[in-house]
Amino acid sequence: MESCDLVFLGDGSGWSEWSNCGGAFEVLRLQWKVPTTDQLTVLIQEYLGGTWMLDGLVTHFRVERQRYESRSLITSYVSHPGVDALRRPVTLLELGKEIGLANRYALMHRDVQAIDEPIRATESGAGRRAAWLFRHRQDRGPDAGSGPTWAGSRIK
Repeated sequence: MESCDLVFLGDGSGWSEWSNCGGAFEVLRLQWKVPTTDQLTVLIQEYLGGTWMLDGLVTHFRVERQRYESRSLITSYVSHPGVDALRRPVTLLELGKEIGLANRYALMHRDVQAIDEPIRATESGAGRRAAWLFRHRQDRGPDAGSGPTWAGSRIK
């Protein structure tokens, strides 16, 4: 089993996280903006990869690969009502191109902060897996200038 999460923070930063139950992970740190109503521009700034291990409620990340990047991606996007893999109603974000390892995400939670980013949370000690990865709610996609936080998880 694997998961891929995509987060857009109101300050224009964000990240994509992929992980599998075998203990591997990858994180892309990014900047984003919406220059037009149907276009999303993402600047991928850093790649981190390695392994993770669960210790009770604490997830420990071990960064084994890291590189700085300056890769731009311009894609179309649309946000609309849909259903998740369990047939529950959700808001979907569909991208014209993949960010991370997916192009279709279900909105999970809007109250995300920079400290919730998995590697940042562990840079100053052991971090906790962000609870927003497992919740469902809300009803809109990225909206530049309004300052909201938007996070979603890939659905197949």
